[in-house]
Formats: sequence, structure tokens, C-alpha cells
Amino acid sequence: MSESSSFSLTRFVRLLYTQNPFYLIGTFLILLGLQQSLGQEPLLATSGLLTSLLAGYTVLLVLIGVVIVRWGQLWDDVRTILLVVVLLFYMLSTSLDVHVLESPSRGTALLLCGLAFCLGLSEFLLRILRLQLPAPYRWAFYLSLCLLFSYPIALAWLSDYRCYEARSWVIGSFALAASLPLLALIPAARSRTAVPVPCAATWQWPFYPWSLFVYLTVGLGLRAWWLTISFDPTKGEGNSFHPYLLIPLLLVWSLILLEAGLVHHRRYFLAGGLLLPAAAILLGYWGPGSSSAEAAFLARVTNTLGSPPQLAVWSVLAFQAWAYWRTASGPWNLASEVALTSTAILACMTGKHTLDWQTLTDANPSGIALVAAAFMANAMRQQSSYRALVAALLGGCYLWLTDIAKFPADPDRFWLMHAPVLVILALLSVFRDQLAALLRNFAVSAIPTLACVAALAYPWCFTRTPLLQFTVYLCFLLLVSFRLWLLDRQVSQLFAFGLTGMVSCLLYLWPAGKMLAESWLAAGLPYLLVGLAVVVAGIAVSLLKMKLPEHLWNWLTQFNEQFQLHPDEMG
Repeated sequence: MSESSSFSLTRFVRLLYTQNPFYLIGTFLILLGLQQSLGQEPLLATSGLLTSLLAGYTVLLVLIGVVIVRWGQLWDDVRTILLVVVLLFYMLSTSLDVHVLESPSRGTALLLCGLAFCLGLSEFLLRILRLQLPAPYRWAFYLSLCLLFSYPIALAWLSDYRCYEARSWVIGSFALAASLPLLALIPAARSRTAVPVPCAATWQWPFYPWSLFVYLTVGLGLRAWWLTISFDPTKGEGNSFHPYLLIPLLLVWSLILLEAGLVHHRRYFLAGGLLLPAAAILLGYWGPGSSSAEAAFLARVTNTLGSPPQLAVWSVLAFQAWAYWRTASGPWNLASEVALTSTAILACMTGKHTLDWQTLTDANPSGIALVAAAFMANAMRQQSSYRALVAALLGGCYLWLTDIAKFPADPDRFWLMHAPVLVILALLSVFRDQLAALLRNFAVSAIPTLACVAALAYPWCFTRTPLLQFTVYLCFLLLVSFRLWLLDRQVSQLFAFGLTGMVSCLLYLWPAGKMLAESWLAAGLPYLLVGLAVVVAGIAVSLLKMKLPEHLWNWLTQFNEQFQLHPDEMG
């Protein structure tokens, strides 16, 4: 055996020795054996023997835990035992389903006795082991136990009174009801007070006491599935359980993790709180299901509340809006904003007939417009140009979806082609953040270039577009150029403004040329134009010899200095 493999084996054995998972593994094997032994005989399955054996085994584990702590101080081992006991509480509740269905009154008494047994045993453990569990944790734990044992009582009486439709709603709402007691953990997550631990060397926050509620949540999720087996008429053969029913449990843990991460500055908690809703989205878009019971309950939910993807995406959207507000002043705000925007766009593409990713609908124009308006409002509030650009992009999607972009007065699609440039230039003239300042540096040379191209080439390229529309376009470029100079007061921007105005005048060479072509000068017009061009070239050479560009730049610099803003006047 090589040295590396020997080292790995040693580490594995040490891990088994320190963590001692044998209580958990052995419990699963015992439960499997009980199921194989008692599940084959109907009389044994309904005799109450399973419940008695589970209760006895639970008491045995509790006594073992007390002994190894009192005489051995083995807190690592007792931690595993306590978590196994929590799962056994779930099994005790499940084992009584058959009794409450056969006789609601007798089953109610048994479930209440089971609840008292679990509550009493839990309190005994807390006191005998001197575990100081703060009030929010106790409330969440005890209320969850009450739900585990009281929910079958309600379902049994609904079945007894033949309220089958109400029963199906109550079965499907178990995870929602189970998430309510867990909300009591939010004050605990926000608390900065350290939870007293019996052994600081092995029991550390957050593993104590949060691992207790992780196991409890697993049990609640399993209980949501098992209720559809015990109380559905199909008895597990194509029951109505669907993964989207577990979404409330995921969202309540998202709340808890996000609050804990914000208060205790744990980035892994924050990341978990922001990523768990993505899992909720995946559960919501799981699909239509495969059984007739699933299809029947799905139709009832869709007709009454909406499709599961709708319920999932709107629930996640509400959470992410709250998360965006909570992370407003932190480094995670951008991640929250991206998640919120993505979910909002997904909500616009989710309809009543959406069941999975293949059945997404066309985007709702009103929803896209609402998202664009929200982005623009946020951009104005934070003076953020990139948010404004996203809002403009979403606004363009809205125009495209509503066919407003196909404007009849724009036969050459001139305005449609230039809308992105116009929007970007308009935003540069409003916002003053870093991105806007960077783009303004490019706009100094881009605006005169755009004006020159428009004046010289557009009347030839866009033959069906009136000259007046080109004039409006050039005037807009001129106004933006002037506004950019007002913002930064740089000589280059002032020069760009003047150059834009001069090249814009070249637009009217086209109508002037047409008018001359129809006049008495038509025969010699080519020679006249070439001659004028040569003379203009000569004038340009003379001006260069006179160093007019340098004098012009100096004059613009002096002119610009007279209009420089005082630092107190800059906004």
C-alpha cells in the first residue's frame, strides 16, 4: 500500500472516530428493518407496534446520549444522537397516520399523546444536558413539532366529513404551513448575542443550534411528501405531490440565511440566501407531472391561483425585491439587482399555461414596460448611466413587442436604425457617473463624424426620408454636443460643437445641387463645382500657412476659460 493511500485511510478512520456517524447509519438500517418486518403484514402495520418500537428506540437513544455526556463528555457523539432523535420525531408522527385515518377520535388522542411525548422528551434533554436554547429557537422547534402532530388530525377529520377538495388543498399547503414556525428563526438570525454552547471545542456556531433546524426542515419536507401518500385516495400510487410544493421552505431559509449573512457579515450565508431562490425557480418549472392525481391537483391550483411557475416566480420576485432593499448599502446589491431583474423578465414570460421551460410564453409588453420604468427610476435616483442603458434596452423591447417600432411615417427605418445612438447620446447628456464620463470622451469625436455622414450621405442612402427629418436629427446632435460642453467645459467639446454645426450645414448642398441642376447653369455645373472645390482647397492651404488652426484653438481656449464653472457650482 502506498504512503498516500495509507494517509487517506488514516484520515478516513479518524473522521469516523471523531464524528461517529454510526448512530445515524444504524438508525436508518433499523428503520428499514422495521419497515420490512411490519410492512408486509397489514395487521402488524395497524397494530401500533411500530409506534411503540419507535418511541422505545427514541427513549433508548436519549438515555445513551445522557450517559455518554454525564460520564464521558462526548459532545460530538451526543450531537449526532440529538439530530437522529429529531428525525425519529418525524417518524413517530408518520407512524400514527394509519390510526388517525381508521378512527379520527382515537388517532387524535394518539397524536396528541405523541406530541406530548416529543415535547416532554425535548425539554428533558435540554434540561438534563444543560443546553441553553434561546426563546426564538425553542418557539420554532416546538411549533414545528406541534405542526407535525396536529396536521394529520385536521386531514383525518376532513376525510371523515368527506371534505375531499378542502383536504387536497390542506395536503398541498403543508410546506407553506411548515414554513411559518421557521419564521421565528429570523429574530435569532438577526441577533448578535452568542448562543451558549456546552462544549466550545466541538459545538460551534452556526452548527449549533442551526443543524437542528436543517434536520427538522428535511423532516418537514419528507412529511409534505408522505402526507400525499397517507391521505391521498391513491395511497402513494401516483400521488399528488410535486416538488413546487416545497418552495415555501426554500424561501424561508433564504430569508434566514440572508439576515444571518447581513448581520454577522458571512458572505457564504449571503450567497446561499441569494442562490436558494434559484432552486425554488427550478422546482416551480419542474413540469406537469406524470400521474393523474398530480394532473388533477395541478388543474385545481392553476384555475384557482395560477400555474406553479407563476406562483414560483412571483414568490421569488417578492423575496428578491425585499433582498434588494436589504442589501441596498452593501456590496451584494448588484447581485440582488441582477437576480431581481432576471426574475422580473422571467415573470413577464410566464403565463397561466406555462408548466416548464418549453412552455414559456411571449414576453408581456406591459410587464417589460414596468421593468423598464423601474430601472429608469432607479437610474435617476442613483445617477447610474448603465441602469439607464438597461432601461432603454427594455424600452426598445417594449416598442418591438407592441409593433410601435414599425412606424408608418418612417418608411426607410431611419429612426429605428438610429434610435440606439440617440438614446445613448441623450443619456450621456443627463448622467454624470464614471461610465457616462468615459462615453463622453468617445462622443467628442463621434458626434461630428455622425453629423458629417448624415449631411453628406443620408439624402442619397435614405431616399424616401424627408429632408426635414435629417434636419431634426442634426439639430439633436448639435444640442447634445452643446450639452456635453456645458457638463465638462472642455475645449475639445467646444470645438466638436462648432464642427458639428458647420458640417450640418452641408446637408443643404443636396437641395442646392438639385436646384442648380435644373437652372441655366446645368451645362457647366460640373466644371463650376470642381473649380469651387479647388479654390476652397487653395483657401485651406492659405489658412494653414497663416497658422489659423493654432490661433483658432487658442481663441477657443480663452473663450472656454471665461465659462469655466466654479467648483461650488458643479453638480
